[in-house]
Amino acid sequence: MLTVLAILIKYTLYASALFLIGLSLHRVFLIENVSKKKTGLLAPVGGIFLGAVVLKLLIANAQLAGSLSGAFSGDTFKWVWRPHAIQTYLFVGALGAVAAYRVFNWRAGLVIAPAGIALGFGMAGHIQGIEAPAIWVPFVAIHVLIAGFWLVAPLTLYPAAAVPISELQQRTARFSSLAIKAVPLLFVTGVLVLWQLLEGLGQMVSTPYGRLLTFKLVAAVVLLGLGAINKFWVSEQLAQKPTSGLITLKRTLVGEAILFASVLLILTLATTITGPGHTG
Repeated sequence: MLTVLAILIKYTLYASALFLIGLSLHRVFLIENVSKKKTGLLAPVGGIFLGAVVLKLLIANAQLAGSLSGAFSGDTFKWVWRPHAIQTYLFVGALGAVAAYRVFNWRAGLVIAPAGIALGFGMAGHIQGIEAPAIWVPFVAIHVLIAGFWLVAPLTLYPAAAVPISELQQRTARFSSLAIKAVPLLFVTGVLVLWQLLEGLGQMVSTPYGRLLTFKLVAAVVLLGLGAINKFWVSEQLAQKPTSGLITLKRTLVGEAILFASVLLILTLATTITGPGHTG
């Protein structure tokens, strides 16, 4: 029961964190339709993220106490809080930056929030178990930032009836021009961090943790292929044959969304039910 709850909560945490990063960055780079209400999805996604942060701490406390009734145990919570304190402060600070944007239209909050969330993921978890983890925190942060920027694209780029085709072309082109530079860096940082977490390339197939991360890598490669289709084929279709281009764009974006959901599930399982050094 506790394990199932931990998986659900961590999946929600990962998804809401990456969505918050992506939505913020897409507003910064004018990829999202900024003519919408200022809040858009930022406020509800931020609320879900805050709830997931709190629930993650409580379920970790319950796991340490050995039962769900121990979620609020003060005796064990101090041991849960210590490795998660900095991460939690960064997450809450990021939410504060989103709130400042919402209330005061403080656009710097759209940059500070993604940076805080990305750094938070480097300050806890498996990366903290390797030698000299501080060196690798920026690599994790960069990886998470780009992942969030990429993950939210199926939502912000999905053709809506009210969006003129010319605006959709501009937003798609703007995203593609940034993604083509950023996504290779996503793969580089991901592979480098994976190299640190595993004791050798053989563990990519010989351990449950390695196999799950290998599946994640394969899914990311397929996503890269769909992104290339959007960049080099769908963009041209939108310009020359808007009707068929819109149909193809919708299909590729739905495919990307399904793959992203699968990648998040794989990552959640890898960080919840297994870890570096596990054999099987």
